[in-house]
Amino acid sequence: MRLTGLYYSGVAMDNVFAIEITDIPPAGGATGEPSVLRSVNEFLSREPNCEKVNGLLQEDGCIIQCRSLIDCVLAELVPRFKDECFEFYEGKGTPLVNRHPPEMVQATDVDLGLALEVLVSGDWASWDNFKSNFKREMKWEPL
Repeated sequence: MRLTGLYYSGVAMDNVFAIEITDIPPAGGATGEPSVLRSVNEFLSREPNCEKVNGLLQEDGCIIQCRSLIDCVLAELVPRFKDECFEFYEGKGTPLVNRHPPEMVQATDVDLGLALEVLVSGDWASWDNFKSNFKREMKWEPL
């Protein structure tokens, strides 16, 4: 399944906005296809879950920088992986599975899976609203 989303860009002086289509797969990029984050991959393979997560990330615009929805969620919720993800995109790094011990990858998978369950079960105004409230309410700390 591939997702198509929209993001908006424009020039503030002219108030001219263009709509661009972003076609981003749920898995791929630094986390692999199929993703080494297996429970996250399984969770996002269900269309309603994938659409909700994608919709919130599209509104925020951060998804434009990533090669997969899973990479985006990982970079957004576990910030220390963001640089590794972009190093991989630039050809300067290796996939996630080659950088970390299996236990860390598994723990990351569990944490992201729980975060996505909370995301889908709630009615969040935006991605930023989810990140700030989820962390505060759950006393969640990135790995």
